[in-house]
Amino acid sequence: MCAARRARPPARDLFSRGLDDTEQNIRAALDLARKLAAEPSIPEATQIRTEFVRERFAAIQAQARDLNGLAQHALQQSVDRAHIPLRRGAGTVRHAGQNLRQATGQLSHRG
Repeated sequence: MCAARRARPPARDLFSRGLDDTEQNIRAALDLARKLAAEPSIPEATQIRTEFVRERFAAIQAQARDLNGLAQHALQQSVDRAHIPLRRGAGTVRHAGQNLRQATGQLSHRG
């Protein structure tokens, strides 16, 4: 089974989005290569590369923002999931402390 299928949903979304972004970036690079393979003039090739860099920079910034949002969401869900057992554990410790105080009180009344 692949790592994406074993991952929890937020991590799976992050992994999947990363793959989608990688595919988009590879397609853009291949498109650039196709355009340059058509043997444009030097000024045309310069223009093609300039447009590519501008477009890729904007796309990568957007991808980074999206991945950051997904990562923050995944982290928040992990924290939320961890909070429930911690709260239960704190309740168990409180209950044990109350039992210990009661037992100590009973022993002090006997003595």
